[in-house]
Amino acid sequence: MDVIQAAGAVLWRRLSDELVQVALIHRPRYDDWSFPKGKVEQGESEISCAFREVFEETGFETVFGPELCTIEYQVGESLKTVRKRLDLKLSLDQNCAQLNTKLANP
Repeated sequence: MDVIQAAGAVLWRRLSDELVQVALIHRPRYDDWSFPKGKVEQGESEISCAFREVFEETGFETVFGPELCTIEYQVGESLKTVRKRLDLKLSLDQNCAQLNTKLANP
C-alpha cells in the first residue's frame, strides 16, 4: 500500500478569554472546508511542506509550534498520513481582510 505524506497547520487567534477562532480553507473541488494542508513534495520536509501549503492557501507566513496530531485515512488504494502543527504567531486581527479577500477570490 502506498503512503501519501501531507502536512498542514491550524491557524488561530484568541478573540477573548473564552473564544478562539481558527482559519479554514474552502476547497471548491470537494465543496468542503479544511485546515490548510497539502502533499509533501519529493525531498521536502514535513514542516517545509506545512509552511509552503499554509502560505499558498492563505498568504500567511507562520511560526510553528508543536505537532498537534497525525491523522491517517484511506484515499483509494493509498494510506494518507497528515501531520498538523499549531501556528504560534498568526495575528489574524491585522490580516483578517487579507484572508477574507483570498478566500473570496481563490
